[in-house]
Amino acid sequence: MFLAGKQKRLLNGLYREMKEASHNLNYEKAAKVRDRIKSIEAILKGQEINLYRKSNKNDYLLKKIEEVEEDEIKKGRKAVIDLKDKLSLKKLPERIEAFDISNIQGKLSVGSLVVFEEGQPKKEDYRR
Repeated sequence: MFLAGKQKRLLNGLYREMKEASHNLNYEKAAKVRDRIKSIEAILKGQEINLYRKSNKNDYLLKKIEEVEEDEIKKGRKAVIDLKDKLSLKKLPERIEAFDISNIQGKLSVGSLVVFEEGQPKKEDYRR
């Protein structure tokens, strides 16, 4: 019964057997049945813990990260397609260079260049 997945049915039968033995003043038999019940319940409790551990927070977080990454990839593709259309390019850009000039209260100007090739940052081409 236990291996067939009928644990509740088995436990209910053992509880009845234990109560009957106790009612008939056969306390040794009742104690043995009680010990069997405790052993089975301990095994079932261990199974519940193992099942819980298989599904942890990381599974949920990884699923969310995958959803966000997929969404970001779609947005990135759309942005590159929009850029191609707005600049009237014949094909998608393979290299994008972006410049930024920053000033602190009109002084200390700093310029930087970032480069992306085929959608990946090309850090060796970055300039400051």
